[in-house]
Amino acid sequence: DSENGVEIVTKTSSGEKRFNPTELTAILFKQLREITSEFQQAYNNGEEIKEAVITVPSFYDNIQREAIKEAAESAGIKVLDLLEEPIAGALYYIANKRQVLNSTPLQNQNILIFDLSGGTLDISVLQVKDGKLNEIGRSGEPYLGGRNFDAVLADHISTIMENKYKVLIKTNKQKHKLMSMAESLKIDLTVAEQSTFDVTEFSDDVSELIEITREKFENLSKGLIHRINFKVKDALHQSGTENINQVVYIGGSCKMPMIKRTIKQMFSNIEHYHEESLEYGIAIGACIHALQLYQGTD
Repeated sequence: DSENGVEIVTKTSSGEKRFNPTELTAILFKQLREITSEFQQAYNNGEEIKEAVITVPSFYDNIQREAIKEAAESAGIKVLDLLEEPIAGALYYIANKRQVLNSTPLQNQNILIFDLSGGTLDISVLQVKDGKLNEIGRSGEPYLGGRNFDAVLADHISTIMENKYKVLIKTNKQKHKLMSMAESLKIDLTVAEQSTFDVTEFSDDVSELIEITREKFENLSKGLIHRINFKVKDALHQSGTENINQVVYIGGSCKMPMIKRTIKQMFSNIEHYHEESLEYGIAIGACIHALQLYQGTD
């Protein structure tokens, strides 16, 4: 589509329906609003959700940010603020550290926020000074995330099935199923040294298990790790400093041992912060920012 760049076409009983990315995002926001409003009514006896802080990747340009705001407003949500995800992650980290350790506010520190989600890589160098957060460097990739690691496993398994068992992945349904199973395998290898893939899921004639070790997975992922390394160095270059006091991990993909090991090799002898609730850090940071806006405090 010349105006919106891309459209998604769905077929229904009444014919084709076309959606641009903003319209699809509005549908998502509407559903999220309904879910949170139901929760408010059921557990907090609260009002319907009408306002929100929405997070965006730091590399989003003004057009992308305006599209997010337009989608939210179309869903009946007033946008209190668009908060960059690394800032949200830092707010979560600072608030949680003060609560758990009962420590004083951070002062004159440089924090590297490493955010590896399902689809994007977002790296920011933040300076904490006089109680304020200031971004002094950033880098990232809009199409590098956990799904890339899923694809590495999926490609490897697909090759084995084709060469060894003559099982071919042909249809889109099969491809989606393979990616879903590869994601489950990746999660297994996050906590275990090896796991298996059941070929029977794709062929009734083959009853075999493909064994994949974490070591093999990490070897297959070397190209992705190299790209991550480059982007971390780029963020440091943009910041003009290599003096990092703390590294904060955000995003569920950071749970892969190879990710934390790679970053720790780059930043040894400093604090590395990674909570179990990595997936929720940005959402919690957005909640903290919303509270700050209402209370007018830091």
